[in-house]
Amino acid sequence: MQIDHDFGYFLDPNKMALIANYEDESAALLKLMLIHEDFLRVVIENLRPEGSEKYNAIKNYKYFTPKLSAAVLLGLPVSLADAMSELNSIRNKYAHKIDYVITNEEVDKLAETIKKIKIEEINHGGYIHQVIEPILKDGIYAVALMKDLPPNLEENRLRICKLVTSAHCMCLLGAFWLINTLHVKDKLKLSRSE
Repeated sequence: MQIDHDFGYFLDPNKMALIANYEDESAALLKLMLIHEDFLRVVIENLRPEGSEKYNAIKNYKYFTPKLSAAVLLGLPVSLADAMSELNSIRNKYAHKIDYVITNEEVDKLAETIKKIKIEEINHGGYIHQVIEPILKDGIYAVALMKDLPPNLEENRLRICKLVTSAHCMCLLGAFWLINTLHVKDKLKLSRSE
């Protein structure tokens, strides 16, 4: 399949692999949230009605939640928004609780939210079923980053890798949803590669 549109960061596993190498959970989490906020900006800019530029306050949105709300109103699946909101909840704990330490349970709960997303919500255009299905079935363990981890990785590094892989799955699913949505709206041309 060929996609005649640039989704950059959201589909590039190498960008996420760099973040997985961070030593500090909070730095990784902040970078992941920046990527998700940029994804929401792309959703809003691509799906807002034509001619609505002067009413597009996204440039003035300072916080994640209003951007997420706007994206949901434009069609972002609620289940994907719930997963993104879960990641934001972890970020907020870091930002507002000085002694906060992320737990394995929180990271595992985040990873499980990905499996709650339905393929019909993401792949309504029907083009990329074989790419999406393993992510929704196996969650973060469908992604090479998790498959290729050394068996004796220290706990902090494993949490970072799970955070990054969860965020990467959300980015992939979000990008695939947006690709399908733009294709259905005839704003993006998809063609099967030979």
